[in-house]
Amino acid sequence: MQLGLVVAWTSVVVGAANLGLLAYLRRLSERPGLTWFQGVIAAQTVFCAAYGVGLLLGESPLRDPLLVLYWVAAIWIGVAYLGFALVYTGRARYVHSRPFQGIVGFQSLGTLVVLTYPFHDYGPTNVELVEYGGVRVLEYTHNAFVVFEFLTVVSLATLGVVLLIDTVVSYGPLYRKHALAIAVTPLPPTVAFSAWLLEIGPFYPLNLTAIAFFPHLVLDLYALFGEDMFEFPPATRRRAERAAVEDLGNPVVVVDPDDRIVRLNAAAVDALGVDETVVLATDISRYLEPVDDGFDGDHVRIADDTRARTYARTRNPLDDGAGGVVGYTVVLQDVTAERRREQRVGVLNRVLRHNLRNDLTVVLGSVTAAAEASDDPAVVDLLETAADQTRELSALGERAREVEATMSGSVVADEVVDAHAVLEAVRDDVTGRHPAATVDVDVPHDCRVTADPDVLRVVFENLVENGVVHDDGDPRVSVAVTNSGDAVADGVDGNGTVASAADGGTVTFAITDTGPGIPGHELDVLDARESALEHGSGLGLFVVNWGVSTLGGDVTFDATDDGTRVLVTLPGA
Repeated sequence: MQLGLVVAWTSVVVGAANLGLLAYLRRLSERPGLTWFQGVIAAQTVFCAAYGVGLLLGESPLRDPLLVLYWVAAIWIGVAYLGFALVYTGRARYVHSRPFQGIVGFQSLGTLVVLTYPFHDYGPTNVELVEYGGVRVLEYTHNAFVVFEFLTVVSLATLGVVLLIDTVVSYGPLYRKHALAIAVTPLPPTVAFSAWLLEIGPFYPLNLTAIAFFPHLVLDLYALFGEDMFEFPPATRRRAERAAVEDLGNPVVVVDPDDRIVRLNAAAVDALGVDETVVLATDISRYLEPVDDGFDGDHVRIADDTRARTYARTRNPLDDGAGGVVGYTVVLQDVTAERRREQRVGVLNRVLRHNLRNDLTVVLGSVTAAAEASDDPAVVDLLETAADQTRELSALGERAREVEATMSGSVVADEVVDAHAVLEAVRDDVTGRHPAATVDVDVPHDCRVTADPDVLRVVFENLVENGVVHDDGDPRVSVAVTNSGDAVADGVDGNGTVASAADGGTVTFAITDTGPGIPGHELDVLDARESALEHGSGLGLFVVNWGVSTLGGDVTFDATDDGTRVLVTLPGA
């Protein structure tokens, strides 16, 4: 078969293959860049088919319309490829920009020139049929329009390639293969069209561009089916990165190493009350004033802000990927309400604790003196009851102070702690305050957990003392840990203590008492289910729940008529 016929039929086959791919793409659900990619394949289909069929038709009158289709397809391939690259890489907003609309307008003008080429000298001129390789080839002058359109299409395709290569460089292996494949696709047809335009090679006037679309098609198929190019479009990651800054409700300012503003999100523009174009390249210190409000952390106020709002400032370095710092992200979080609330609560706590301690001391002394002076047994009983309640209220105030000190301090929950030593110290303290109580500690001497020692002690002390103070008879509390999982299921072992398991890197402590059990409304405090009439009467359970959660553990309560069993599971060491 002669060369011209080979080129003609190969062009038709490549066009048909592109048409088949286009039919498949129409079945896919919408993905970033899919519509524009369909445009690229459609233009390739028309380009290849028009050229191949034209060669087979010889001197048919259809040659002129096919020439028009050929050039129109060539004009729009570049636009479609650039549009695909923009949307596919997460830059869809540029498709609606004035520069891109200008490109579309310019190529529309080029299309008009091609459609009307017989009536002027700006399009293909001196069109004639020449015999070559067994076919009749259209040959025409490569005037300025032809050259300029070729350069335009190549420039658009090159820009698209640059965008895709940027994805390869920036986003790593997730997008590397398919982005690189579709970035290389314009190369074969560009080389072939350049050879035809410059009349280089032994095959001129045959244009081998349509055949060069075959490797283009192969690379497209590899990216589509081999690498799932539309299942993992880089637009997702690019938009996520932008959303992390732009859509964040907190003000975010990006500064260079010299603290000059290079970018800020909408929330920062609103908070600073500035024009974004004006503040760029200015020092951020012009807009933020340091605040020493007595709280931990870096706090600032915005200059000229009459609302006097306070922001917690977080400053994170921007790594260049090679260990260097190219700037910083400054995130501002409005903590005005939080700081004011903490200040009010702090003042209120100090006043209440001071007045509570002093006034209750006076009340207790007066009640005690009255009880000693009275000869009426009924009055003495009432006064002693009042004294007991006063002592409990005073103790509650002291407990509140201790709880505040514990919860407001920094917790280091990764320290290896000797649980046996902590529990023995708790036992000694509780029995020292309650001599009638019995506290049994059945914990191995080598039992160690990962925790904060102060928080761990507060947890155990509250659990043990809770079992003591609520038992009006002979209070007895047992703490045990064992490696037997079955023992936990069975409940109580031969020594009268509840066993629990150390399993999977955790240690479970069982604390049991013989008291009346924990009322349901007390446990409801832990789930924020307090009713208007039944509130938790103490802080112990709340502190236990907070402490165990802070240490990364778990606590469960099993209250019955025979007493209470509490299981505390903590990370082992």
